[in-house]
Amino acid sequence: MTQYDDRVREHDLKMKAEAWGKRVKDIHTFSTKTTTVWYEERPEDGRVMDIRYNNGVIERHLLSSNKVVYMGKKVEKLNLLEAFQKWRTDYRGKR
Repeated sequence: MTQYDDRVREHDLKMKAEAWGKRVKDIHTFSTKTTTVWYEERPEDGRVMDIRYNNGVIERHLLSSNKVVYMGKKVEKLNLLEAFQKWRTDYRGKR
């Protein structure tokens, strides 16, 4: 049964990368009228709270109207796996 060990490890790593991708990377509350961020697509929004996820998606909450807008691009699986492996290497080095 050891002939499938590599496939099982690879599948496990992919599942962990997808779960990691759904985790919050950071939260930033600001006004688009006074602050510019590198990913800005909607400078007219005013007061907002941006939640960035590890998979590249940005969830913007418009504080004046309670609307939610999604920005950014979801990272492809291969790139997500690479980013996850880099994060794991960096994280383990900080312990």
